[in-house]
Amino acid sequence: MDRQIKIIKPTVIVTLGNFAMQYIFKKFGLKPEKISLVHGKVFEVSNLTGNRKIIPLYHPSTAIYNPNIKEVLLRDFKVVK
Repeated sequence: MDRQIKIIKPTVIVTLGNFAMQYIFKKFGLKPEKISLVHGKVFEVSNLTGNRKIIPLYHPSTAIYNPNIKEVLLRDFKVVK
């Protein structure tokens, strides 16, 4: 993932799930949080490689195990748009 970020230089990174969110937050110096507290929020970071927006989302498979999350996921995906 690090190599892909370095090559592509995305301006927006959308993390799917807690593991991906924790990794990216740590990589960009953001304070680790519970995904339930930060999903769908936009975090802006700046470093030597430029400015980026990081948007953590629940992993879509979460909706399989918890149908109540489906509506939350749909709202959060609208933030990405």
